[in-house]
Amino acid sequence: MLDMNKLSVRLLKEFLKTVGPDVSRTQMAPNITLIDMGIKEKGSWETGKRLLEILLGGLGLINYGHFACNSYNLPSVDIYSDKPVFASLNSLLPREKNKLLVAGPGQKFLGPTTTDEVHETVFYVEYDGYEYQKDIAEIFQNSILSPLEKIFVLTASPTCLVSSAYHSSLSLALTIKAMVDCGFVHDEIMWAWGSCPILPFVDDISKAKERQNAAVLYGANVNVWVRSQDEKVTEILNGLEGAARVSFHNLASGKTFTKGKIDHERLSCLF
Repeated sequence: MLDMNKLSVRLLKEFLKTVGPDVSRTQMAPNITLIDMGIKEKGSWETGKRLLEILLGGLGLINYGHFACNSYNLPSVDIYSDKPVFASLNSLLPREKNKLLVAGPGQKFLGPTTTDEVHETVFYVEYDGYEYQKDIAEIFQNSILSPLEKIFVLTASPTCLVSSAYHSSLSLALTIKAMVDCGFVHDEIMWAWGSCPILPFVDDISKAKERQNAAVLYGANVNVWVRSQDEKVTEILNGLEGAARVSFHNLASGKTFTKGKIDHERLSCLF
């Protein structure tokens, strides 16, 4: 059985062997290693890509692409997932903890109990304040992660490149969650591909978050390969919200169903 936590930790350790000058490591506590990808450090395109590979657990591919928006040319994040339900629900999708955005496979260990044995785990945490080490450490209070465990925390600010790459990747994960919530069985969802623009970065946090959300709502294109009845596919697609444009390719019938469109005007008005 696949273990997302083990997959992500393995990729993280490989990343730490080749970490560049745009990333720094701090030992916050004997068991907590903070990896700064974009708070005090600058971050980079490669760092953003490696973060997404870690959160995906190696179960797919991450590339940068190109997005034409009227007279502007923007980069995009392209995520190809071999196990979209497993990766989305166990790692990619974030939750809020102590008013911080927290993603990664370590999320399931933040509660007081678990049936899984864990010795080391990895998180991605976004932080927009100053006392980030103190606030991040408080995330792990009252959890099952004892001082004996190794905790790796990848962190970035909402205004940095790495954060924007992460949020653009969420177009796929948010669509998959919506599909499951609307009635798709896990085994019916085979593969997925999502492409979402990265809008221009900005130092203003509220503007940065607005652009990250708008990129998904107005610029994301998500394709999902499913095996189900056409009636069910169309019913769920018609009620789906999230990415700007979504296509379902039904392997059972050979038909493709599409909803929505890319709104270039809404996007270009933001910058």
